[in-house]
Amino acid sequence: MFSTIVADKEAEFERDMIQGMPNHRGESGPVVIQSDRLRMLLERLISFEKYILYQDYATQKEPEFTYNPGIVPILISAPHGAAHTRHGNYKGEDEYTASFAQVISESTGAHCIFSRRKSKTDPNVAKDAPYKEKVRQICTKNEIKFVIDLHGMRSIHEVGIELGTRNGKSCPDQKELILQSLGDSGFTADNDDKLLRTRIDAHFSGLGSHTREPMVKFVSERLQIPAVQIEINACNRIVERKNDAAEKDKSFRGNPALIEQTINAFICITNALHQSFQV
Repeated sequence: MFSTIVADKEAEFERDMIQGMPNHRGESGPVVIQSDRLRMLLERLISFEKYILYQDYATQKEPEFTYNPGIVPILISAPHGAAHTRHGNYKGEDEYTASFAQVISESTGAHCIFSRRKSKTDPNVAKDAPYKEKVRQICTKNEIKFVIDLHGMRSIHEVGIELGTRNGKSCPDQKELILQSLGDSGFTADNDDKLLRTRIDAHFSGLGSHTREPMVKFVSERLQIPAVQIEINACNRIVERKNDAAEKDKSFRGNPALIEQTINAFICITNALHQSFQV
């Protein structure tokens, strides 16, 4: 009886993951889950995301952000894991970026920090954000050699991944290695599939302004540590939309196989960077 219930639950989960999902070209249509490994990854992401309360402010017991120590000198950051405030205006969360950061950290040994509660400031661009001070402390204490800053872009964008390198200034010695790792993972600038396509410094360069200091600028200029900003298309990122999400369409789901491929690409980047620092 127990095994039958488990099988029924697994079948129900698989059906839920298949029905109504956009495919990897951003069109509506069924997607087939191919492996238990993929299902476990999706469940892991959903489990992590449950603890990110997008619209709830931090309390003494529930801090605004969480730091998970690592063992390699790379920091994965997700400052927009929950909703935030920019120049007095409400900004929605970058769904599943906090969960991505945790999975990448677990898989590579990298340090990670992510927002988990709504912020009264903008952890990414506000110059005096407490999140940034924590990043400074982490980088100093652990001799961090590279920071990967994760963000989310909407599904309307014609690429799956965009790198923000401040026109090459934030990671001049690592840019080609990152592009090679993406290419090895199936993401290229000229890919026919838009969600396997990459671009650099187009809409999200990380340049900032006199009133905005993106994390990639803060880290590369003030901390003098190379960094890259990575924007991830919603189709490559969102397993299933939570009820407290800022976006109105609660039925939106990304493509499971693409989510796995995207995470594996970031794991590949992290491992390649780590290896390069050991040479």
